[in-house]
Amino acid sequence: MEVVQALNASDIDAFIQKNDANSEFKYRVRYGNFSKKDDAVKLAENIKVELGYNCWIDKTEL
Repeated sequence: MEVVQALNASDIDAFIQKNDANSEFKYRVRYGNFSKKDDAVKLAENIKVELGYNCWIDKTEL
């Protein structure tokens, strides 16, 4: 919740998602919906610099 609150305070719409794929990490923090990977990379870099959180980018298709 701390990470979600920090992201939301920075105007990043974040949420928690249950993670059934990994028994060690039960939940993920998710944010964003991007049409270009470059946009996702830029935001991930900003989050790292400004908030100190490491991010990774998943490609999902709905």
